[in-house]
Amino acid sequence: MRPVLRHGRALLRFGAFLLVSLAFAFFYLLTLPFPRRLQQRVQRRWCAAVNRCAGLSVRVEGTPVDTPGPILFLVNHVSYFDIPAFGSLVDATFVAKSEVASWPLFGQFSRLTGTVFIPRRVNRTSEQVAVLRERFLRDHRLILFPEGTNGDGRSVLPFKSSLLQAVTSEATGLPVTVQAVSLAFTRLTTGEPLTGPHYDLFAWVDADDMFPHLWRALGSAGAEVRVIFHPPLAADLSQDRKLMARAAEAQVRAGLAKLWADVLDPTTPKDR
Repeated sequence: MRPVLRHGRALLRFGAFLLVSLAFAFFYLLTLPFPRRLQQRVQRRWCAAVNRCAGLSVRVEGTPVDTPGPILFLVNHVSYFDIPAFGSLVDATFVAKSEVASWPLFGQFSRLTGTVFIPRRVNRTSEQVAVLRERFLRDHRLILFPEGTNGDGRSVLPFKSSLLQAVTSEATGLPVTVQAVSLAFTRLTTGEPLTGPHYDLFAWVDADDMFPHLWRALGSAGAEVRVIFHPPLAADLSQDRKLMARAAEAQVRAGLAKLWADVLDPTTPKDR
């Protein structure tokens, strides 16, 4: 596609994102006096609208848990596009590193929607755990990226268990449902796999500057996002942060391998 067309598409999509987000921000503010679950529903619809603006099509396997009591979703992290892609599927609150709060535009929207900001410093682990436990008991549904940073969308970085200390059944005094989730940006909407020269079009890797990366993605044909909700972890695993981290990481790793096998070898027989 010619550069003028790519830039034109990016401009239209970014403009649509601003208009949609300002409208939803207004409605979100109106819900603040009401229970948190209403705000989360507005946030979910907001994310779905942002997906359409960005040209993202989300395909889902499995079912998100929707049980009474605390729920923790553990998701591999690819880029800031994970937020609308996954946020459109569940009513829950995101946990993000504290630096996100200072990002232009995205930081303001994150603060407005009640994102839990955690300082990622080793010497502040006790503070992180206290903040996370308090919000988990209040909101009851959190989305955590346990790798601690974003990967390339093809592999899984080791899950860090330190923050999981705050959300175990032992720490909360409540039964906690833990569900691991695999997420991958697999194809352009034109059908081309997001590999080779396209691999970092939606994956935010190598400390690329955000806005040039965002502009390239918005100027593209858009992407298919594949999401697998794995079976909830056994209840006894929610009592031990290290066991929880290892079990969730194994599920996510297997899920990503399956998603990319489907993309790279579509003739592979699928499970029925």
